[in-house]
Amino acid sequence: MITLGRGELSLLSKPARIVSALALCLGLAPFQTTATASQAPKSKIDQELEKKNTPAKKTEVNKGRTRAPRSASSSSKSDVQFSVTIISDVPGAEIYVDDTWVGTTDGSKKLTTRLKKGQHKITASRKGYETQAGTISVFSNEVTHSISLGKPLAPPVEPIAKAEPTPAPAPSPPPPSPDDIIKRFISPKEASTVSADDWKEVIAQSERALRAEPTNPQLSARLHLARGQLAYVKKNYAESLSEFNRAIEVMPLSGIAYYGLGNAYLATNQPVEAHKSYQRAIELTPEVSAVALKGVGDSLSTLEKRSEANSSYMRAREAGYLSPELNKSIALNLIQEKNWPKALTELRAMENADASAEIQLYMGECYENLKRPLSAYRAYAAAARLDSNSPAAFSRLGDLLFENNEFSEAKEAYERALALDITGAVINRALLRKQADRAAQLAKQGTEFPTQKKKKKKEEGK
Repeated sequence: MITLGRGELSLLSKPARIVSALALCLGLAPFQTTATASQAPKSKIDQELEKKNTPAKKTEVNKGRTRAPRSASSSSKSDVQFSVTIISDVPGAEIYVDDTWVGTTDGSKKLTTRLKKGQHKITASRKGYETQAGTISVFSNEVTHSISLGKPLAPPVEPIAKAEPTPAPAPSPPPPSPDDIIKRFISPKEASTVSADDWKEVIAQSERALRAEPTNPQLSARLHLARGQLAYVKKNYAESLSEFNRAIEVMPLSGIAYYGLGNAYLATNQPVEAHKSYQRAIELTPEVSAVALKGVGDSLSTLEKRSEANSSYMRAREAGYLSPELNKSIALNLIQEKNWPKALTELRAMENADASAEIQLYMGECYENLKRPLSAYRAYAAAARLDSNSPAAFSRLGDLLFENNEFSEAKEAYERALALDITGAVINRALLRKQADRAAQLAKQGTEFPTQKKKKKKEEGK
């Protein structure tokens, strides 16, 4: 194709334009020109040729009808929103339109909103209710739509814990036999573990056995022995003496019954009869020797036969009777005999097992008589600390302080002892009152001590 420039087109002569027109008629491409801003106006022949070469515009046909292009006014009609009121059967329902939250129904169970024209999916939900959904058609204003949530859901049922089978209780141990209880009763290591309930068990089993064997003397003696010991534990000593004597009548060779009888005699201040019963028990039943020898010592101590009593205590110790109580009994007899070193040995042996104010008082007395005032002071102070209501502890502490010229402290100790024993059951109140006043006077003077006066008198006598 030959393209002519703007200046070249004007050079074409009239015959040339005729030729170009003929070429168009024959279907040949005409000469084309490049138009510019300064192009000359087209002739009528050129305009006609241009119309013939431009294809005609097709009109859009839809089912035989020509579709006109949408105007701005027709598209704006689809965006129109209408007022819609949604009513639920419960207040506080959450409303969703096309899965978008639009609000919550108020106290009157209503929610008013605006929606576009057309159909919409509506959903209502609330805690405790089953969610409900539906369709709403909106084609006019002031549309009302109701949606029901129904009845509240039943509260969730908590799973019931599977009940574990209750384990069967452990079988209770069988009750102790009467023979076992009696063996513990005459054992120096286990005698203190036998209780009143144990003796009740012996009585119950013996009574059942006697119903089957009413003439059995051993069962009858055992029954009276148990009754006698139960009465002794309850401090019903008259009944105790009676039951032990009945046991001996049924079985005269029962050393155990004689041992129980000796305890009852000693508890009723009959040391001679108690001594005889203990001796008879040792002769008849060697198994009771350890506890019976301790009883012999107790009866002799009551009779103030201290040396013989301690011999029996020593024999009981050799037989296996080892207890702080035995040490204490020996120590008290030694203190009465003024055997301070041996008494202190017995007391030290039981100090840890029997940390009582009473033992500390006995130790203080031993130290004081052995001329060991510092140790005595410690013992008396420990007694006062262990029993702050002991008038004896403060009285002895005051005496020791007074003798060592600690008058102010002595006065305080005396005053405490006087305040604790207002009836004079433990201390001599009149004597202690004078001593307290004397200590107060000397503390006030603060000059010459009694010990210094004694030294001067000795020097003057020389």
